[in-house]
Amino acid sequence: MSDHTNKKIWIIAENEELDLHVYTRAVKGATFTVTELPSRKALIEETTVIHTGGADGGDPLDKTLPPTTVHLTGEGGRIRGPMKMRVKGQSKGGVFGTEVFLVVGTVFTV
Repeated sequence: MSDHTNKKIWIIAENEELDLHVYTRAVKGATFTVTELPSRKALIEETTVIHTGGADGGDPLDKTLPPTTVHLTGEGGRIRGPMKMRVKGQSKGGVFGTEVFLVVGTVFTV
């Protein structure tokens, strides 16, 4: 997120559902929002994603631990089409640091 904000537009068809996850090792974190376009209605409440260091609360700087995963659409939750939406990540880091987030969208045909 070079400018501390990154946006991705997703278009899902009438017979599709979208499931979203975010993976990271970022210790400063970022907030993610999902909004419907063009109305900008929030589909998912703002969610903060920060690397916690694993399920046992280990050291977040330990690279042997798996990245933190946050399920944006929630357990069993999916966004049903047809819909055009924006997923936006806003970094909480400063201008001198870089953190990486992987947003994974899985599309299911229903």
